[in-house]
Amino acid sequence: MSFLLRTIIILITMGLITISQGCAVNNKNVSFEASSFAQPMLLVIDDPRSERRRFGAPGPGYSANIDYAEDPILNRITKQLVDEYQLIAGDQWPLKSLGVHCILIEGPSKHIIESLLKDSRVKWIQPFNEFDTYTRVTEKAQIRPVLMPSTHLPNYGLGIDIVVVDTGVHRKHPAFNVDQLVYENFVFAQNDNDNEAHGTAITGLLAASNMSKTNPIQGLVYQANMHHYRGCWENAQGAGKCSTLTLALALDKAVQTNPNVLNLSLSGPKDRVLEALINKLIGQGTVIVSAHDSKRAQDDRFPLSQKGVLYAYGVTTAPPLSLSDNTFLASYSMMSLSPNGTYDIVSGHSIAAPQISAIAVSLLSENPNINNHTIAKHLKEWLTTHSMFGTSKE
Repeated sequence: MSFLLRTIIILITMGLITISQGCAVNNKNVSFEASSFAQPMLLVIDDPRSERRRFGAPGPGYSANIDYAEDPILNRITKQLVDEYQLIAGDQWPLKSLGVHCILIEGPSKHIIESLLKDSRVKWIQPFNEFDTYTRVTEKAQIRPVLMPSTHLPNYGLGIDIVVVDTGVHRKHPAFNVDQLVYENFVFAQNDNDNEAHGTAITGLLAASNMSKTNPIQGLVYQANMHHYRGCWENAQGAGKCSTLTLALALDKAVQTNPNVLNLSLSGPKDRVLEALINKLIGQGTVIVSAHDSKRAQDDRFPLSQKGVLYAYGVTTAPPLSLSDNTFLASYSMMSLSPNGTYDIVSGHSIAAPQISAIAVSLLSENPNINNHTIAKHLKEWLTTHSMFGTSKE
């Protein structure tokens, strides 16, 4: 038996690596699959390493390119927890902006969970959630302002940074200026598939800039600084899906980017680690725009309702009966880019989100005194003047 094979067997036995799973410092081997677990959960602990080691800065006794999965400090504390509580562990990865280390585990017994929560090394335990990029619309009646599809947005977002977290975007689409579109992939188990419909439509509505006879789409804020982070993927049926892992990695990068606006054309259950990242972004001044979710209450969904978070509701002709003060109407259907260099009509709350994001970007570009705590007020004033349905009754 070779030395390499013996080493691999020993590492598997010790629980330091798992078959078909792992995590490197650049996250290239992170898998979003949790299907092998009957009840996947997330164990969140403090990252015990020094700040220099967490962020990969060179220093005494440490190489900047050390493999994250092989970091002896992380291996030691992870192995201690796994051994002491007899856990079944899978992927593990860092969230630099929160200073924590996340471990995917098979959901243990209630007794073990209670013991883990009392352990000083453990910050919290939570479900491993899934999210989607489509929400159904319910048509009712109320007069409230909504963005017209042909409305001109002044300044086109000049000087403003916007991040979209979504499925892949077709960067080679002729309507994109690829030099102005920063792209990163955080769904590594699905490779870097950038030819996906949902993400292409969302970012296309914001950033398409090369209009032509064959590409009649101009982004609403095409002069903004555009960042697209693939934190979701398309399944075999073409539906957009995300997980706690992939969204956490994308949002962690967003915190480091520190954008003016973050567009989340997706929805899902309340998620503690994702909410911690959202709070970090809001604390930095980012405006969060998310698609409306008619299936979940605002206190039981991601992202949670708070100052700095806006929801976008897509309508056709009749607005809904009642909406919260931080929910804004936009067109239910818009023409945008689609894969393979084409364009199409896209419908739903998802496509409403980039419309609201675009207005926020434009307002921030025009008025530097607007912040994420006052953006809802300015949005309401702007939409009241540029309304498809007239002035709001509120």
